[in-house]
Amino acid sequence: GGRMEACLGTLLIDFFELYGHTLDMFEVGISCRKGCFFYNKREYGFWSVERPWLLSIEDPLDNDSDIGKNSFNIQKVKQAFQFAFTLLTAPETEFGELFLMRIIRMDSLLVQRLAKKKSKVVGALTPPPPPPPPPP
Repeated sequence: GGRMEACLGTLLIDFFELYGHTLDMFEVGISCRKGCFFYNKREYGFWSVERPWLLSIEDPLDNDSDIGKNSFNIQKVKQAFQFAFTLLTAPETEFGELFLMRIIRMDSLLVQRLAKKKSKVVGALTPPPPPPPPPP
């Protein structure tokens, strides 16, 4: 039970991070062929000048067909994934309890990974300390 739940928690957070933050849908498409991979939309001929933000998914039965070309609301879906990632990884209390802990029991490795990600974000947003005063 607990090991599977920790695995599911990791997969859920990684999914929301990938499809909400990391994946550049303007340039990258998804293929389910050959064990699944990402491809350059321009090189595959699936990049659209009129709608470059659309999700691109290669049809596994027809390499020349982009079955994601009508994903006109994909930006709303991406925003929902971003919000889910933020909500599930943000500390809920002053004790650092994560909201995800209320849904899935998390192992210490996942908690440590999330803490590292949060410290990188906070560190990037924190201004550097002022320079030391000149010597007398």
